[in-house]
Amino acid sequence: MFGDLQERAHQQGLADAIHPVIFSYSFAITETIKALLERDAIVVLDEFQYARELGIVNGVKRIIDEIKITPEIKTSGNLVVAGSHQQKILEMLYSTDEPLYGRFNNSAPISLIDSRSY
Repeated sequence: MFGDLQERAHQQGLADAIHPVIFSYSFAITETIKALLERDAIVVLDEFQYARELGIVNGVKRIIDEIKITPEIKTSGNLVVAGSHQQKILEMLYSTDEPLYGRFNNSAPISLIDSRSY
């Protein structure tokens, strides 16, 4: 997964956004997300229901909080989370006892696409 992120960043001319010091997998992912957002990128985290298992939920929370409270960080980047398990995603974002509660301000449910119609 991180290799894919590195490759995509390099293709988009954002190779310098990949954090050079990798203390851990989750640290590298969250620091890369932050660097991309600071460069006004749209970052999409698909299958976000696995974020807990990957250990990145608190890192994502930290990034959102830093960007919101640090006036020096001016970004028009956007963070999009998506996943195939809608109930888990909604719980992660809208349950008051979850770390990401109150940090996402828009949601757009996407209905299942019937591939038989193509």
